[in-house]
Amino acid sequence: DGLTEEEQAYVDEALEGFDPERDAPMTEDDARCIATSMVEGVGVERLEEIGITPESFSESGDLPEGALEEAEAETMVDGIAECIDFRELFLAGFNEDGSLSPEAQECLADAFDVELVKRTMVVLLVEGEDALSDTSGPGAEVMEAFLSCPGALE
Repeated sequence: DGLTEEEQAYVDEALEGFDPERDAPMTEDDARCIATSMVEGVGVERLEEIGITPESFSESGDLPEGALEEAEAETMVDGIAECIDFRELFLAGFNEDGSLSPEAQECLADAFDVELVKRTMVVLLVEGEDALSDTSGPGAEVMEAFLSCPGALE
């Protein structure tokens, strides 16, 4: 992997919490790739600066809201997108309870492009969920996609 000892410690800790059953369809290789890209994208120094230790990195896997600059978040999201099909996982999250019809799933798949998913993820990382307004920016585009798909909001 070419990671430093410090970077490897973050990746190893992140994988401690990996559960193949809970985290499916993500594989351990996917999780390793994501953790590596997060560590490489942000850097150990910056992670420490925002109060993330290897242990806390593994416990939540989340970064504190507002901890990242937009450019850092974009780098991280691009790295993660090289590991997994972001769009597919994003869309699967909408149907965790199995309530979407095949038609609604297909409509949402057509409505969401990778760039929208990436922009949404960047906003979530930089500003948090509250910043996803349904009247402007990526949040509005997400809402528009749902409204354009019959049965997606039931």
